[in-house]
Amino acid sequence: MKLHEVNWTHWGANALAHQYGFVKAEVLRSNPHNLPLQKIWSACDSSLLAEARYSVERTKHSYMKCDNGLTQMVQSKNASHFDYRIVETSAARRQGAKVAVVVHLYYLDLLGEILEYLKNILEPFDLYLTTPFEADVCKILNALEPYGRPVTIMLCENRGRDVGPFLALCRTGMLAGYEAVLKLHSKKSSYSELGAYWRKLLYGSLCGSSIVVQRTLELLRRKEVGIVGPGRFFLSHTDFWGGNHDTVAKILKCADVPPPHNVPELSFFAGTMFWFTPMVLKAVNNLEGAALAFEPEEGQQDSTLAHAWERVFCILARSAGYRVTAIELNGEDIFQRDNSGNTVPVL
Repeated sequence: MKLHEVNWTHWGANALAHQYGFVKAEVLRSNPHNLPLQKIWSACDSSLLAEARYSVERTKHSYMKCDNGLTQMVQSKNASHFDYRIVETSAARRQGAKVAVVVHLYYLDLLGEILEYLKNILEPFDLYLTTPFEADVCKILNALEPYGRPVTIMLCENRGRDVGPFLALCRTGMLAGYEAVLKLHSKKSSYSELGAYWRKLLYGSLCGSSIVVQRTLELLRRKEVGIVGPGRFFLSHTDFWGGNHDTVAKILKCADVPPPHNVPELSFFAGTMFWFTPMVLKAVNNLEGAALAFEPEEGQQDSTLAHAWERVFCILARSAGYRVTAIELNGEDIFQRDNSGNTVPVL
């Protein structure tokens, strides 16, 4: 074996543990190279030993052993179950926090940009990050340290893009009780030269200044408002159905939300980023089966379950008796306006 082919977090785990602490959970979880684990465990601070052992045992069921001795996260075989685990949490909830932010962080390099926008939320808020990459957890924590920002990190399967992890988080109940939640994700839209431009427009319209944030929170604290999104990207023209009409209808049927005349009305915030109050998504907790059976990620640009869900959120809010609006509408129902001329830069 050549030196550059050696994974030193495995073969050098003993020396690394004694100098730096644990560096690779997989070594402790499955010990693929039959290393002397007792020497590694002896390097653990005695005050942390019990917690470390518990963490390793608790996560074993989430992994399967491959032919090469290494492990990979188990993909759920139950269509109604999205496999995830909470891998890091600094606190269940900040005292007095009535606001939360949920970020799906597929692209770690966008975390700094997102955190700069979140500085515009001036009142206490809880931060939830979802990611499919276990290796990013330490990097995320290091990036957050200068901000003094507590965070809960959910490690999840790479299915459903930002939507699958978001629904899984909603179904844990952790978002219940907040007055307002901001849903963001590290969107690149790399298929278009205008992808970064569109992302900045989305972030700016939702949290581009403290005034934008404050006005949005005031809207959501009106009990009749359930979702506040970027008005210029609210799409209702039938051209934007793509190949998602039938799947939207199936999701609504599973959620027991029959649309008027059994015909879904196209109405959604393109980009799937918006502020909301958790009660608008209460129907999500009762869903099972096909409505949550997200496909494996293959770079699809349309007709996936995630694309259909993008077109469902505003319908669920309206069916629950809440108004969908945009900051520039000052609470006016966006469904009552002519949005047929709206489009997005990347289309």
